[in-house]
Amino acid sequence: QDAFKTVSFPKTTKRIFVPNDQLAWAPAYAQYFSNNDFSGLVIGYRFSPDDEVFDKSCEALTRLTGLRALVLLNSHMSGESISHINMLPKLRWLCCKKSLIPDDIAHLSRLRQLRVLGMIDCKGHSASLLLRKLSGSTALRRLSLQDAHLTPADIGLVSKCRSLTHLDLMHNFEHPGQFFSDKDRQKCMTQLATLPNLRCLAL
Repeated sequence: QDAFKTVSFPKTTKRIFVPNDQLAWAPAYAQYFSNNDFSGLVIGYRFSPDDEVFDKSCEALTRLTGLRALVLLNSHMSGESISHINMLPKLRWLCCKKSLIPDDIAHLSRLRQLRVLGMIDCKGHSASLLLRKLSGSTALRRLSLQDAHLTPADIGLVSKCRSLTHLDLMHNFEHPGQFFSDKDRQKCMTQLATLPNLRCLAL
C-alpha cells in the first residue's frame, strides 16, 4: 500500500492494474489511487461474486476518472454497477468475459463512445438489444461477440458499424440450436463484406 503512494511513472506509461485473483478488486484499495493512476484495470474473480460484492467494486471505480480500459472476468454485473461504470468519462475499452451481463448494458451511456467492446461467453444480455444501441457507431473499431446467439438480423446491425477494423463473431454460426441456412450465411457474409475498414474477421 505504501508503494502505491510513493512510486511514480512517466506520464506516457500505460499502467494496467491486475489484482491477485483471490483479492479481485478490493474497494478499499481505491483510497490509495488518484484519478489518473491507471489507464486500465482488470477485475477478475475465481468464483462469480454476487451483485452486492461486484456493485461495491464498481462503486470504487468512480474514483478512477482517468480509466480508459476496463476488463471484467467472471463478474456479475447489475443495473447499479452499470450506473457506476457510466461515471467513467474516459472509458473507451470495455471487455467482459464469462460474466453475467443484464440487458441494462444497452443503456450504458458511454456505449457509443467505446472504441473496443468485447462480450465473450457472457450470459444474461440480449445481443440484439445491444447491437441496436451500437448500430451506426462511428467510434467502434473492435467488436467481439463470441457465443452470443446472434441471428441473421443481428449481423445486419453489425454491418452498420462502419468504422470496424476487427470483428470476432466466433461460436455463433455453429451454435447448438442456432440455425443459419445457406441463404442466411450468404446474406450475412455479403453484409459484412460491405464494412469498408475491416481488416480482421473471425468466424
